[in-house]
Amino acid sequence: MIKSVLLHFALLLAPSIAYLAWVFFFRRRLVAAAGRWGLPEGPWVWLVLAGLVLVIASLVMLGLTTGFEVDATYRPARYEDGQLIPGQTE
Repeated sequence: MIKSVLLHFALLLAPSIAYLAWVFFFRRRLVAAAGRWGLPEGPWVWLVLAGLVLVIASLVMLGLTTGFEVDATYRPARYEDGQLIPGQTE
């Protein structure tokens, strides 16, 4: 579960991290020319929206590609003859 949460959090931050890397490596002179240390006015709203689109797309794909059939019957994990048989759907 935590892996899924971290993955979606990383997707949310990915556009902002890419923009910050671009500013750091390619626009360093513009930041220095501004006479202050910091970021120039950036497209923060668009970056957040792009991150949300990535998260929503990944959640849709997760829902479409994982899970069980709707009419499947779940049998919980159980012990048989000293062996643990994991839960399964039939």
